Amino acid sequence: PILDIKLPHNSKFIFDSKYYREFDKCGCTNYKTLTFKNGFEYNLDPIQTVLKPSYTFERKDDMIASPTDEKKKEYVFNIENKSIKNLDIDYSFERERKKFNGATTKSYIQYINSVETKYTFIPSRLDAKIKVSKDYKNPSDTNKTIITALTLESNYTSKSGDDKFTLKFERKNNKYLPHSDSSAYHQKYLSLKYTRKF
Repeated sequence: PILDIKLPHNSKFIFDSKYYREFDKCGCTNYKTLTFKNGFEYNLDPIQTVLKPSYTFERKDDMIASPTDEKKKEYVFNIENKSIKNLDIDYSFERERKKFNGATTKSYIQYINSVETKYTFIPSRLDAKIKVSKDYKNPSDTNKTIITALTLESNYTSKSGDDKFTLKFERKNNKYLPHSDSSAYHQKYLSLKYTRKF
């Protein structure tokens, strides 16, 4: 079932739930999955900003000889701002936590922060996008990892539409805690593409 409630100021609340059950007579398959998702969108018209917080809970329960119980909680807070002409600002934060109960108990926590800005230049038909993100993972059975990434992307199209130029640069750092020189890495990527229509 999906429930969509309209609120003042062109805002709405969304509740989405899913239940899945699978089993057979021989007992080879026996598990169920339950998912709840709450979403809320609120429009701040004076500053042309939309707030989009959401919460998702998911539980997977496998009841075979080696039972497992996996839970996932995810919090996302997204902001969309268009108060400046041709400028889009998008910030998001995600938190995910899983717990695995079986022969051994394991846990997993992940935090993701991301900021993305895009500006479109008119009438030169040029747009530029910058994205910065940080991904922190903390599993109980292995090392922690911190991944930071910077992405720059630009696309240009001539007024005639015959010339197209694309530039993309990405830098990514992957750190392991405790620090290990053999596993940490730094990555750079540069791509240039030009096309001409004759």
